[in-house]
Formats: sequence, structure tokens, C-alpha cells
Amino acid sequence: MRLLFIYGPPASGKLTIARLITERTGLPLFHNHLIVDAVAFPFGSKEFIRLRERFWLETISTAAEAGQSLIFTFAPEPTVADDFPDRMSRLVSWKRLAVK
Repeated sequence: MRLLFIYGPPASGKLTIARLITERTGLPLFHNHLIVDAVAFPFGSKEFIRLRERFWLETISTAAEAGQSLIFTFAPEPTVADDFPDRMSRLVSWKRLAVK
């Protein structure tokens, strides 16, 4: 499993680039707004933050276990834990080793 983690500020072109990569590689796109839009709690609330991160981690963890590569778009902002990208990287690395 490979995770292409496209990281940048809002409106910087992450989704545009991700779509181009998807067109050229066939890799599935997991756009961060899919989860942000799906969580039915006010943005920034403790429930929103908890569910958003669980959805992100569960989706990417499941893909890693299945050996499914993904493109993930991510916009850092104050409600996301500073260590989230590092934890995501460790999760994918650990899952990839565990599956082999």
C-alpha cells in the first residue's frame, strides 16, 4: 500500500492535483472533504474532531490492510492534531509491515 498524502492550505489546488494524478495512475482519491462534509456535528466541536479523525484513520487503515493504495488530500488547520500526519504515516507503515 502506498499513501500519497497531499498536504496544503485550503484552496491551494490539492484536489485539482489529486484528480490529475488519479486520471494518470488510476489510484483512488480519498478527498478530506468527504469526511468533513459527512460528520453531522458543528465544525470544530469535540464530537466533530473525534469522528473526523476516526473516519480518516479507519478508512486509511482499512486500505492499508487491503493493500489498496490511496491519494489523500489534507488541509492542516487548528482543529487537527499537530501530530496527525506523523501518526498517519506510522499507521500506514505498521499496517504495511503487518500485512506482509
